[in-house]
Amino acid sequence: AQQQRARELRKQLAKAERDWERAEAEVAELQAALADPKTYEQGDQVGDLTARYDTAKDRAAQLMEAWETVMRRLERAEAESGAAAS
Repeated sequence: AQQQRARELRKQLAKAERDWERAEAEVAELQAALADPKTYEQGDQVGDLTARYDTAKDRAAQLMEAWETVMRRLERAEAESGAAAS
């Protein structure tokens, strides 16, 4: 049962990591757009890009926290599994 739980948590961890990486890539893309002087030549885009950037940063932070939570749960499950095997 403990091994099954650890396996499931590893799957959750992999998904959380992929989601977090995608969110970080979006942050980087938006950050690059905001760093491009050409963006400011089209002033109407700046507000939208800034709002999207702020949202993407918040989402990436939330996904990082979710990843950390699953990682702690996995570490705990593996420790319990190791203790049970001893």
